[in-house]
Amino acid sequence: MVKVSFYNSTRKKLVGLLELPKQKNPSVVVMMHGLKGHKTYYSFMNYLAQQLVKNGYATFRFDFNTHGESWNDWKHFTRRRCAEDFKAALAFIRRQPVDPQRIGVFTTSMGADAFILAPQTVKAAVLHNPFILSKLMKDWIQDYEKENRKRGYIQLNLNATGEKLNYGLSLLEESLHFKPEPYARRVRCPTLLIFGDEDAEHLNAGKDTYQLFNCEKKMEIIKGMEHWRTTPEQNKMIAKLSLEWFKKHLI
Repeated sequence: MVKVSFYNSTRKKLVGLLELPKQKNPSVVVMMHGLKGHKTYYSFMNYLAQQLVKNGYATFRFDFNTHGESWNDWKHFTRRRCAEDFKAALAFIRRQPVDPQRIGVFTTSMGADAFILAPQTVKAAVLHNPFILSKLMKDWIQDYEKENRKRGYIQLNLNATGEKLNYGLSLLEESLHFKPEPYARRVRCPTLLIFGDEDAEHLNAGKDTYQLFNCEKKMEIIKGMEHWRTTPEQNKMIAKLSLEWFKKHLI
């Protein structure tokens, strides 16, 4: 595994982890975290990355701007800026010793927005608890609207470590007014959506999210799984479902 840096369209530095298998010219899976997360934040994503490499896939996990080790641009952070980061990640990975025609994507939560907002140039996708519906984002951000407008930002705690992250008015305005749903309808690659039955809000919206996609698709529900907290057994299930999907479609 190698830590690498690259730059987005505004020339801001992003940081990622690239891991290559022993096989030559492998398929690669780009992995994207959610709001408040980072490239190694989730146990299920770390476990999946290990299993992918064991099965001959390269993996590329990176931090969106304002998260992890990437440039902190919290005043201007939005999901559309994350899509620009994703496009930069794709450009970077195509310069590595991988097959540029066999790129897959794994996202969790808000990472799904970056995927659907970017041009569709990947062969297969797995979306874990995707946070796409505009109503979900609007309902979430309205809880912080008063604080955001008064101070010019909101401050959230990173659940696992207590680290504080700031998000500015740009995210508030985007969340109140932007509708990403039409972009989901444009996705053409085979897409697997994974939900947890303990993530009630997102599971209830899961059918509406699933119906947005016009591509080959499938929905799986993992018993007992929450939005981002997972058990070792749930990690194995996420990896199993993802590997089956990539083995079928990332060829």
